[in-house]
Amino acid sequence: MDANLQPGAISGRQPYIPATIERKSTWFFEKNKPVFILDDTEGTSWVMKSYTDFVDKSLKYESLETLDKKLKLPLGWSYRVRVLEQDLILRPFKGIARIVQDELQNTYDALDEGTCNYQP
Repeated sequence: MDANLQPGAISGRQPYIPATIERKSTWFFEKNKPVFILDDTEGTSWVMKSYTDFVDKSLKYESLETLDKKLKLPLGWSYRVRVLEQDLILRPFKGIARIVQDELQNTYDALDEGTCNYQP
């Protein structure tokens, strides 16, 4: 059976509201490559793990550098791009990961203590 995903079908949640998920997978982000990061008002950094053109058909990888121009970030949140000084390794803590989506349904993982090898 095929599933057709529609905007909002991934999480059905409001943007910028963190959620927890069960996960066992490890994410690797390569040294000397850019990562796209949200910083929230609580001091948590969130690294983008996936982007989509579900909502904005013009969104391409090349436009992620200036994605902050399209986002309507909550008060006190910011968006930044960092080139990694070393490989970034992201693992869920005890099988639980915290994620958040922006209003374009791009998905970010929290860089919480114990989930990553360093904070870019």
